[in-house]
Amino acid sequence: YFLSNTRNSLPDFKISSIHVGTFSKPAETKFAEEIATKFDFDFKLVTDQDVMDQFRLKKHPHEVLEFIKYDFNKSYSIGATHIIMRAAVENEAKKQGIKKIAYGLMTEDLMASIIKGFFVGMPFTGPLKKSFGNFDLIYPLWPISKKELTLYLDALVPHHNRQGSPSEFERGALSRDIYYLLADTIETILPGSGMQLFLAQKISNEFLKPYIYSECDNCGITYSLSYKPELHNSVLEVEDTSNPELCDLCKILDQHNLIKC
Repeated sequence: YFLSNTRNSLPDFKISSIHVGTFSKPAETKFAEEIATKFDFDFKLVTDQDVMDQFRLKKHPHEVLEFIKYDFNKSYSIGATHIIMRAAVENEAKKQGIKKIAYGLMTEDLMASIIKGFFVGMPFTGPLKKSFGNFDLIYPLWPISKKELTLYLDALVPHHNRQGSPSEFERGALSRDIYYLLADTIETILPGSGMQLFLAQKISNEFLKPYIYSECDNCGITYSLSYKPELHNSVLEVEDTSNPELCDLCKILDQHNLIKC
């Protein structure tokens, strides 16, 4: 709605809608298709079978995530879910020749990621625009807070302003809720503090070493090991072609015999 209602004041662009139905409720999938039809977006539904084929999974994605959540490590479930969704989007983007991917993350989403980065010691290289492997990532909603977005949708299309509960794989660890609580609280007490946080992050990123990106030999997702200093010499500077290069999720799946040969 936001992009389509402002496109007359923006440079000409075309939107393709890629919806990963694997972790989506039927109503959400229907909603995504309705929006694409309403605004004449190209629409692609990525099915469960598409995901299984891309990751070469022996089991249904839900079974794989149930293993990760209940038998491997609960805190990995949301990360694995997001990796599968992003890999599916990237894969379809490659097929369509799309080089620019837009994510609908708003102010609090990005604030929570930066705050988490402070706690775990991993830099967050957002949020405005960045090159990510062969893609440009953009965040059209980055300066809009959750409250502003909710009011905007409620005034414009209240029937599309309902957010249901997350799926069982999208909760993640308790720490994720804490980061969002901190972001919401800071933005409530000091409105606009997110803008200062983004500016500070942008300045600090100028002093970071450039990321080195790879593509997973199994699922094809873009990933980076640049934030792991101990691996710089052994992985990033010395190329080893004897073994497949796998992203973190596919390494877990491979170790537990969940990928087809």
